[in-house]
Amino acid sequence: MKKLLMFFMFFSIISCQENFSEIKNIIEIEGDWESEYENISVDTDKMIITVNDTVNLVLSSRHYDKPL
Repeated sequence: MKKLLMFFMFFSIISCQENFSEIKNIIEIEGDWESEYENISVDTDKMIITVNDTVNLVLSSRHYDKPL
């Protein structure tokens, strides 16, 4: 039983290692992103993120646009 548990722990550690890359340009996140619970649409031309077709968030690097 102990060997089986160790195998599953080792397998889960290896399977969780994925290659993630740094976003270097805003255009890399443009498009529609879907999960089981929500849909997110990113429009980099208008600089808007829409969540579940109702919530619009503004993408900005200006300090006065960011929440406190």
